[in-house]
Amino acid sequence: MFLRNAWLTIACLVCSAVLAAGLAGCVAAGGSGSSGTGTTADSVPAVPSGMTATAGNAQVNLAWSVSTGATTYHVKRATVSGGPYTQIATPSSTTLVDTGLTNGTKYFYVASAVNAKGESANSAETSATPTAPVTIPSAPAGLTANGGNAQVALTWTASTGATSYHVKRATVSGGPYTQVSAPAAANFTDSGLTNGTKYFYVVSALNSAGESANSAEVNATPAAPATVPAVPVNLVATAGNAQVSLVWTASTGATSYHVKRATVSGGPYAQVSAPASANFTDSGLTNGTKYFYVVSAVNSAGESANSAAVSATPAAPICWPARASLRRGRWW
Repeated sequence: MFLRNAWLTIACLVCSAVLAAGLAGCVAAGGSGSSGTGTTADSVPAVPSGMTATAGNAQVNLAWSVSTGATTYHVKRATVSGGPYTQIATPSSTTLVDTGLTNGTKYFYVASAVNAKGESANSAETSATPTAPVTIPSAPAGLTANGGNAQVALTWTASTGATSYHVKRATVSGGPYTQVSAPAAANFTDSGLTNGTKYFYVVSALNSAGESANSAEVNATPAAPATVPAVPVNLVATAGNAQVSLVWTASTGATSYHVKRATVSGGPYAQVSAPASANFTDSGLTNGTKYFYVVSAVNSAGESANSAAVSATPAAPICWPARASLRRGRWW
């Protein structure tokens, strides 16, 4: 009986030693046992960090840091910040190119890490807006130039994709041109110019991709504003056969004249012609009738007052007798 109890005691001691050794091995393999905080294949992986989104042409390039213990990732997308998100891929690597997107639309992304134990929470949100690649804009079309007083007003058709323009000027056709402005809008007024000088212009369009070729060339000559010309002076009327010839001194700035006639002094006058030169012959008149005339000067600014009035009476020419009749003392 004594020996039997001794053997049982020895057996219990051996089992206790083996169990203690086994438990020590488990603690060593697991770090610090049940009280440890490390992530292992036996726990859910950490939330992905460092997620970035880089926009491209109809796509977004995504990247994030490795989550220890993760075997795959769930990438999720939304079109509003905060979701709801739709899972779009389950990559095993830490990058993804999301393609087939709409340029100009902003997309929001999160990612979670996954292994056999489960799925982590979502990462911090990131976003990007895919855009088409920028190309150099086309050369501006429809350039026009209108001269003013010491200035030229330029307008043209906006070039798609242009963010600004280079306006270039020369004083000879074909250049060389000097850039005088870089407006953002499709118009520009070039001021401080010399009236009477002809200026030549071209315009190019720009954006981040570069500068277009020059537009077709246009030109304009600035000029002082027109003023109503002075009243014509020195009007002279000379009678003829059924006609009256009129001449006067040209008025500075006049582009034409209004010749006016009446059959009584002081009018009322009726305009009978608008010659460009400072003379006029009024024909088809009645001989023996006295005609009264005034003249005014005209340009784009308006019409002057009437000149001083003159008059003349057309008459048929005098017929003199033949020499033979004169010798006989006859006048017919």
